[in-house]
Amino acid sequence: MKNNKNIKTLKKILSSHNLETKTFKYINKYNNKLIKSLNYWLLAQFNKYFRGDIKNLSDTLKIEFADLQKKWDKKADDFADKISDYIVKHSVVYVNSNLHSQGLKVAKDNNIVKNILKAKIDENLALIKSIPQETILRYKSVLYNQIGNFDLQAINKQIKVISGISKRRARTIARDQVAKIIESYHVAKSQQLGFEYYVWNTIIDERTSYGKGGHKVLNNRIYRYDTPTAIIDTYGNVGKPSDRVNCRCTATALILDINQKLKKIKDSTHGDYYIVV
Repeated sequence: MKNNKNIKTLKKILSSHNLETKTFKYINKYNNKLIKSLNYWLLAQFNKYFRGDIKNLSDTLKIEFADLQKKWDKKADDFADKISDYIVKHSVVYVNSNLHSQGLKVAKDNNIVKNILKAKIDENLALIKSIPQETILRYKSVLYNQIGNFDLQAINKQIKVISGISKRRARTIARDQVAKIIESYHVAKSQQLGFEYYVWNTIIDERTSYGKGGHKVLNNRIYRYDTPTAIIDTYGNVGKPSDRVNCRCTATALILDINQKLKKIKDSTHGDYYIVV
C-alpha cells in the first residue's frame, strides 16, 4: 500500500509450529483412545446381538449411547481443562518472550488481557469437549443406518472414515486454537503496552481468501485495536486477525514517528481503515 511504505511496526509474532504439533499429538492421542474404546464397545454389542442377548437393538443402542456420552463428556471435561492450560501457559511464555526480545518491558497481565484470554480459553474448552460428542454422533448414525442387518464389515469401513475425520479435526483444532490464543494474547499485550493501531499481515498463498470478506485485500492495512472495522467473512462480520476459523493473519503494532498522522479511509466493501499522512 503506497501510503504505508514508510511505517514502522513491531516484529511479527507468528503462531508456534512446535506448540501446534505438540498440541495435535495430545489431542490425537486422546482421540485415539476414544476411537479404540468405541470400537471395543461396538464389537461387544455385535457379539451380544448375534448371541441373541439383545432383543431390541434400537432400544438397547439408545441406552448404550446415552451411557457412552455421559462417560466421555466427563473425560472430555478433564482433558479439555488440561490441554487448555497447556496451550495458554506456553502461548503466554512464547508471546512475552518475543516481545521481550524486541526490547519491550512486559508487565503483568491487566484485567483486559485476562478477560480476552479467558474468552479464548472458553472457546477452546468448548471445541475440545465437542470431540467425543461429534464422534459418538457419527457412530450412532452408522449403527442406526445398519440396524436392519448389523453388518460388521460394512460398519468397520465407515468407522475407518470416521477415524480419518476425527484425526483431521484434531489437527484443525490444534492449529486453529494455538494460533488464535497466541494472536489474541499478542494483540491484548500490545494494547496493554500502549499501542493503539496495528498493521494487518496476511499470509499470501493459494489458501488466502479473497473477494468480499477475504483477507488478501486487508494485507498491510492499518486498524485500531479497540475498534474492529475490517470485514473478515462473507457475512459482513468485523474483527481482528485470527478471529475467523483457520485465519493465519497476524497484527503488528504500529509505531508512528512524531511527524506522522493517520487518516481514516472509508471502505464499505472491506471495512474502514487508516493510512499514514
